[in-house]
Amino acid sequence: MAAFYLVLITLNALCAVLLCISGVLRQKNYLYSLALLTVWALVFNALSFKLLSTSALEDALFYSRIHTSIILLVLPLFTYTFGNWSRFRHTNTLVLLFTLCCAILLVINAVSAVPLRFGVVEALVSYRTVFGDTAYVIIAGSGKASLFFHALTALNIVLLLAFAYRFYFARKSVMSLVLMVTLVLQLLAAYVGYSIDNQQSSLVYLGGVPLTFLSLVCVLLLSYSLKQKTVQLDEQTQKRIALETAFARLAEDVSIENPAQFYLNTLQTLYEFSHADFILIGLVRRGQEQLVDTKTVLKNGTRVPNFTYSLRGSPCEKVYAQDACYFESGVAALFPDDVFLTEQQVESYIGMPLLDGEGKPVGILAMLFCQPLADKQNLLQLMKVVSVRVSAELRRHQLEQKLQKMAYFDYVSTLPNRASLFDEINSTFYHCQKTGNKAMLMLIDLDYFGDINRKFGFDVGDQVIKQLGQRLTNYASKDVFVARNSGDEFAVLLKHVSGETTSVLNVHWTALSAILAKTCLVGHRQITMQCSMGAVLFPQQIANRFDVISASEHAMQQAKLKGRNQCALFDPGILARLDYKRQLETNLKRALHASDELFLVYQPKVDINGKVCGAEALIRWRGKDNTIIPPAEFIPLAEETGLIHDLGRYVLRYVCTDLLRWQKAGIAMPRVSVNISATEFEQDGFVDELLSLVAESGVACSSLELELTETALLRDAKRVVSELTRLRQSGMSIALDDFGTGYSSLSYLQELPIDVLKIDKSFIDNLAQPRSAELVKAIITIAQQMGLSVVAEGTETQQQVNELTAIGCQIFQGYYFSKPLTFDDFSRFYRPTLPF
Repeated sequence: MAAFYLVLITLNALCAVLLCISGVLRQKNYLYSLALLTVWALVFNALSFKLLSTSALEDALFYSRIHTSIILLVLPLFTYTFGNWSRFRHTNTLVLLFTLCCAILLVINAVSAVPLRFGVVEALVSYRTVFGDTAYVIIAGSGKASLFFHALTALNIVLLLAFAYRFYFARKSVMSLVLMVTLVLQLLAAYVGYSIDNQQSSLVYLGGVPLTFLSLVCVLLLSYSLKQKTVQLDEQTQKRIALETAFARLAEDVSIENPAQFYLNTLQTLYEFSHADFILIGLVRRGQEQLVDTKTVLKNGTRVPNFTYSLRGSPCEKVYAQDACYFESGVAALFPDDVFLTEQQVESYIGMPLLDGEGKPVGILAMLFCQPLADKQNLLQLMKVVSVRVSAELRRHQLEQKLQKMAYFDYVSTLPNRASLFDEINSTFYHCQKTGNKAMLMLIDLDYFGDINRKFGFDVGDQVIKQLGQRLTNYASKDVFVARNSGDEFAVLLKHVSGETTSVLNVHWTALSAILAKTCLVGHRQITMQCSMGAVLFPQQIANRFDVISASEHAMQQAKLKGRNQCALFDPGILARLDYKRQLETNLKRALHASDELFLVYQPKVDINGKVCGAEALIRWRGKDNTIIPPAEFIPLAEETGLIHDLGRYVLRYVCTDLLRWQKAGIAMPRVSVNISATEFEQDGFVDELLSLVAESGVACSSLELELTETALLRDAKRVVSELTRLRQSGMSIALDDFGTGYSSLSYLQELPIDVLKIDKSFIDNLAQPRSAELVKAIITIAQQMGLSVVAEGTETQQQVNELTAIGCQIFQGYYFSKPLTFDDFSRFYRPTLPF
């Protein structure tokens, strides 16, 4: 018997602790009250053992009284526990009534001579239990008060039965069954107690067993529930990790530039998370919004060929019409017209619309399952993220296509632009090299198109370009590529030329000139255009694909020089000259930084008495191969390329250095003339830079004379006069070079602050002609009247010197006196007198 009750008490203690822990974890009051019931069951079982073990009647009555009090105390707690657990709304009222009744009975139990459950006590008798030991039981009759006690316990059983029904009604069938079994056990325990009291059973009191069973089962149920929740939590954790992994992979796919690969990776990520039977991305066909063309389709994780299907009568139609759509089961039955769903036995469906930049649907993202949909929330969350990402990728791809079109197509003419032309030339060039075929680029320029912009405005000009572009678009074909090369230039590329080149060129020139010569109607204006065309055959005429366009441009310039409205075929000799100029420019840049290629020579100026009265500094260039490059070749190139500024500074520094050398050698050198080009003089800050450079060298400004042509002095008269005045005030002398070859008026000449006039060599060469002699005489007379010195350039014979002297010229420069000399030769040449 002791072992039996010890087991019960141990179970009660363990269950009480576990129920308290569950109450803390779940924050449920009924678990705390159930734990308290289990503690009372522990006390009840301990008192039952004590009552059966006591051999003294008075002690037995004492323990019986406490035993009865425990029962009365536990009845309200029973009602509170299972009333709250079953969510019975009148629980508090019932608990209050039970508490009141039990309190009255507790008072009666405490003050009566015998415990409440007994009437008249007769004796304490012993009996042998089923466990083989001796137990003692009180023999007594029933009283009136005991009837209330038993009625109250019976009412408690009825309430518990009602609570069991509420558990069953609330679909807590397991808890309902447990409570029913507890009630059955309680009735059995009551019957066993009655049999023991009447000496009809050898069992022991089992009144605590039902509550022990209830608490034990509740602990097991809670443990099972905790295990289930742990499993669910683990599943949710795994799904969360899978969802985060999917999000991470989607983020990694952002760097994929190929749209097709991006769509495939995205759908594979969706498949790894969902294991959907079908996943697809489809775009609605433009102009046919009931048709969807799939971009990527996965079946069981494997890519399958794309297809087209109709939105009508499919769940995708609902997706396209609203934000999102899902069917947890029976989707094939809901859409019987969708043959695909029926054939593939699709059971559930999730779809999301793909939106453009304006929020309008342009496509569909869908997942199809052959079983009812599970984990809907996570799938919807992932689908929303993927649909947003795919929509963004679609917009990015569309924007790239638009930008590519903008980058490779001309906005005004709608023709391919220069960049497209380059690409087409490159591919055609390589193809011709590989196959041995010929191709031709024809470059067309509209004659006097600038006049249209000036007369009518750029809007009208753009409309003309647009109309011509539309005409040329119709001229394009598989083997004829048409593009807009620049403002008023169009390019026609013949990818394959067969037959005689000139004949092919003439045929296309006739057709193209006729197309472009057709009158353009812009509003009420009728505008007629003519054009010039240059063509180049490649790779026969051009070995470098980068020179194809420039070669056709040069051919076009040749056509213009012939009188416009003509065509010309490229002359390869032009390219050779272009190559020479390019190489010459490169070499000149190098020479400006090399100390042994560029050098100066000085041509003396001699007066009528044979005295050297000055010199002109002239630049010379000896190439690396020791050949002399004529100034007539590299000086115009320097002016064309802008290198003239560096070249002018080079000459000025060189002259200043030589002047200092003569000064140190004790030679009183007269003024040295330095030529200044028109582009140099027009440069802002030129005079400041020149004066600064001379000042830094330490040379006196009075040692220098600047020679400028009429071209340099004819623009912006006020600025020219101001700048020349500054130079003269510094001490420099100003000479007007090549006088007579320009177009300056005498009134303008009178305003210029100059000191010297240099008569051009062309006049000196023609002195034998009376007309030229009179003109030279007039120039000298004008100069003398204006107080200017005159220098006759290019004097090469004694006769020229005599004639010039006779008409009043006093300073000469030319080969008759000396050719240009190096520094050392000029130093030896310079002396006070020089006989003619």
